[in-house]
Amino acid sequence: VIGIDKDSVFGHTGDECTGAKGHLLGKDFAVAGNILASKGVLDAMESSWKSSKGELPHRIISALEAGQASGGDTRGKMSATLLVSSSKPRLYHNLTVDMHDDPLGELKRIFGRCERLQAEYGDDDGEVLRLRHKTARR
Repeated sequence: VIGIDKDSVFGHTGDECTGAKGHLLGKDFAVAGNILASKGVLDAMESSWKSSKGELPHRIISALEAGQASGGDTRGKMSATLLVSSSKPRLYHNLTVDMHDDPLGELKRIFGRCERLQAEYGDDDGEVLRLRHKTARR
């Protein structure tokens, strides 16, 4: 379990987790995993986070890509999730891909589409809701 809020970063790796496991915590990040190819997966994610720039969702996806490139989960690719809590929610802040041959690739594809739609719809939450309603009626 890992988490970050505006005041703290926390993590816990249980004794019953299997394989390469652990968590790394920093000033503004936390990475964790178990059943990993190696502890190098966590190191790669940490390094990616520290060197990445830009908005939070982009940095999270970069860290996930680095972890996958370093061997990822020993069970193989199964799912990918992006969940961002924000006072200004975006279409791409809550995405999950399960049971896909390339879940991270598919997550990135959906993310890109949602990001483009968000730009098209604008930042006004009311505007997004009106466009959704208008589209749903078609």
